[in-house]
Amino acid sequence: MGLSVHVRSRENKMKPIVQITGAIAVLLGMLMPLQAGAKTLYGSANGGLDFITVESTTGVATLVATFNPAGQYFALEFTPDGTLWAIEMGTGQLYTVDPATGALTAVGTPIVNALFTQLASDSDGNLYATDNTIGSLYSIHKVTGRATAIGSTGLGVNVGVSFNTAGALYGADGAALTLNTVEPATGATTFVAPITGFAANWVGLAIDQAAGTAYMMDFTPTGSLYTLDLATGEATLVGATGMDFSLDLAIRWPVAAVAAGDDGCGWLMPAGKQSLWVLAILPLMIAGIVLVRRRT
Repeated sequence: MGLSVHVRSRENKMKPIVQITGAIAVLLGMLMPLQAGAKTLYGSANGGLDFITVESTTGVATLVATFNPAGQYFALEFTPDGTLWAIEMGTGQLYTVDPATGALTAVGTPIVNALFTQLASDSDGNLYATDNTIGSLYSIHKVTGRATAIGSTGLGVNVGVSFNTAGALYGADGAALTLNTVEPATGATTFVAPITGFAANWVGLAIDQAAGTAYMMDFTPTGSLYTLDLATGEATLVGATGMDFSLDLAIRWPVAAVAAGDDGCGWLMPAGKQSLWVLAILPLMIAGIVLVRRRT
């Protein structure tokens, strides 16, 4: 009887050690994917006819579907609620897009003579667009599809626009090789830096709201993905997409990304820092094991 009680006591004392050791094993197993932090970008290719995804760490693109109805769907953007929006350039029709299949659902009425090629969303879900004719900024109503002119940006056409994590709207003029901020209320721009490391061309721009990384894709027959330093304007090649004539880019907002399982662990903290977090926790867990052993 005494031996049975002693064995149970030892088993109970060992449980915390087993649990903590198991937790350490789980964290170590998570370490590699946390370091990777790969994200999924969304865009169009083949002159806006095809819907694609782009892997953020390699630039490799995958065809999801050909848009139906056929058209030039250059302007793409996620709002924080997880909705992916698109505008067909020729008709000016606003759509929602199923990120998994590329299926389109028309919203409101077409925007006549719009020719929108870029979309951006702020943290409140307000949509903004730029055109490929006069370089103006517009607001887009998400129920009626109506576009309201805000003002001229003074930049070229097909300027990539995206909000950063602090709520500032950036405009990348790939043709003129200038990086600018854009005032959402007026369209007025402020020069930030020249874009370097990049051959002049139209670009799409998307800023990861979790990590703060800016991505840029060029409108060329080969198609390449870059990261863009928002302070210096330096572009760094990530890799070829394998798709031609892509323009705007979109990336999920953090909360929607977690819900969709598409966050690449970037919602935990900025990319490249997650492994430091794991390593910082490990000593505390080891100290816990030592403390439990001393008490046993």
